[in-house]
Amino acid sequence: MGLAQRILQLEATACRAMTWFSAKWIALTAAGFVGMSAMAWASVWWQRNAVNELTEQKTALEADIAEMQVNAAALAKKGARIKIDNCGGRLCVAVNTDQGQSHVDWRGAWHAADGAPLAIPKGY
Repeated sequence: MGLAQRILQLEATACRAMTWFSAKWIALTAAGFVGMSAMAWASVWWQRNAVNELTEQKTALEADIAEMQVNAAALAKKGARIKIDNCGGRLCVAVNTDQGQSHVDWRGAWHAADGAPLAIPKGY
């Protein structure tokens, strides 16, 4: 085997190695691109899902606000002035001690700073 033939063999081996190396890097780059694209798609999907959930919550809260405004307007129209307080972490309101004929001197479990009895409304 001559020197020229050995050089041609080494050149062929080097070409195959470079082709394999190039193909490996192309595959690695493609896999990286696919991975990044999948992460971007997942991020956009998650954000859209979060926006949809927040939109639903906003709609529900707007409905609650509208109902509360109607209730507040009805109470104001009747001249009601409700005092709201906190009873052990729960919403409570100041109530009158005269609860009717059979409960003239009614005392609640909770009391405001001024001594007025407090009651927790149903639902709270």
